[in-house]
Amino acid sequence: MKKIFMLLLIAALFCPQVFSATKTIVRETKGQGITREKAIKSALAEAVAQAKGVQVSSGDYEFGYSSATADIDYKKEDAGKKVAFDAVSVQTEGSVLKTDMAGLVKTYEVLDEKKVDGLYEVTLKVWVYDYESPEQSKRLTLAVMPLQVINQGYQFGTLVMSPEEMSAKMAQKLSVGLSGTNKFSVLDREYIQEFARNRNIMLWADSPIEEKAKLGKVLGADYMIVGTISEARLDIKERRSGILGFTVREYDADFVFDYRLIVSPTMQVKLADTVNIRLEETSEIKKLVKDWEPENLDYRELADNLAAKAADEVVKLSLTGCTRYASQV
Repeated sequence: MKKIFMLLLIAALFCPQVFSATKTIVRETKGQGITREKAIKSALAEAVAQAKGVQVSSGDYEFGYSSATADIDYKKEDAGKKVAFDAVSVQTEGSVLKTDMAGLVKTYEVLDEKKVDGLYEVTLKVWVYDYESPEQSKRLTLAVMPLQVINQGYQFGTLVMSPEEMSAKMAQKLSVGLSGTNKFSVLDREYIQEFARNRNIMLWADSPIEEKAKLGKVLGADYMIVGTISEARLDIKERRSGILGFTVREYDADFVFDYRLIVSPTMQVKLADTVNIRLEETSEIKKLVKDWEPENLDYRELADNLAAKAADEVVKLSLTGCTRYASQV
């Protein structure tokens, strides 16, 4: 969680326009807890839930803030004073509502506090960030995050691609395909990594989705794509044909990509799918290269076009997912 909160602090320091351009929703809520801190957590979570239109009955709330001056445990005589935070994150842990409820609190004010039957009860006035629906703009901003890989290498005939090269290739194909729809302003892998590097943010392909989503907010992305390349290969098998009297080569290829399309401001998963391309006929493999020369086959071109074929499927489904979401808001 500390990494997530550090990202929020960096967002406030380096990208104030992300927050300053965002409206806030004011909610007055009550919270109870065995300690004053838990009561405040409960009230903050309720405020976020109301602002997001989500009803929360129970949950284990994680609360954190980034500020050099504010302290949640300020003295009782300070009750009623406004305490401002650089950024406050409230979300549920171990709950199916986690994706729907996550939000940012700009600040809150303690209006009243008392003890009732041994429990602390507080009344807060809370300012919750209200992110504008991405569909209100003509062109959506989509971030293609660094993609995860699970194999140590990806083999296409005699060519073996490293995990890093395979991840970069697929991300690049996705960026090109999404940009080509003219529906998205695409933030590609290189831009995102350079952005993170300049702000000393550690971002890896296997970073938790929550951290990627926080970075997506800082980048101002409406959507982001995260995914894992499970399989990518071209196998060549040779067999002796007794009828033809010579060796016959058989080819088959696989590309499996699991991905999720996430609404960055709310961290809602709008689409989760798997693209599974299986080519078992040589005639299908031939379409992946310009010139078919079995003795001098361009395996890199073949790998490029196989990744592009998988990316095209993701683009089609993502475009449909965004359109479907737009019709619901």
